[in-house]
Amino acid sequence: MILVPFTVRVAGEGYDDLVALIGSLTSVLLLFPRALSFNALPALARVVHQQGCAEVRATLAALRRNLVRLNTALSLLALAAWGALAWWGQRPDFALAGASAIFLLYLASFYVGQLVLPESNYLQTVEETRLPLRVNVLSLVIFVAACAAVMLVAPRGVDAVLSLFAVLLGATLSRNLLLRRAVLRRAPEVFA
Repeated sequence: MILVPFTVRVAGEGYDDLVALIGSLTSVLLLFPRALSFNALPALARVVHQQGCAEVRATLAALRRNLVRLNTALSLLALAAWGALAWWGQRPDFALAGASAIFLLYLASFYVGQLVLPESNYLQTVEETRLPLRVNVLSLVIFVAACAAVMLVAPRGVDAVLSLFAVLLGATLSRNLLLRRAVLRRAPEVFA
């Protein structure tokens, strides 16, 4: 949500509607992998508490495969919708410089962000809350610092907006890597 005011600051009022529209679209897309992830929690909890590591790994692998399939289908659907809306040309925001690149960076960030849901599910089933909290706070600090650097260094305009969304993608990737590394240290028998 902080990207809209940051975008307005670096590129002016014209981009606020575009970024809000893209944010709304990806927020709707988030509902589906999150629902799939929540649906998998009870089965994962049973396996974690009653069976061995091999069964836990198999359950998490199945969830990961399902998430990749779902996210790929949703991303393709979003790309088709974006292409249709851009072709139709009724919204002036779609004609803004870099609009499609902003959308692609946001969509990539959505896709990458959902790939760590199996690790998050595992942490929920073993009732580990401090670890993801630390990772999320660290990721937020990295994101805000990188956005501040972009706002100070990048020249105003579409390049600054693209830089902000590249920062979003980078922060999402770093969050995934930090969480996976932390989960690997927490449960090497499951994630090795």
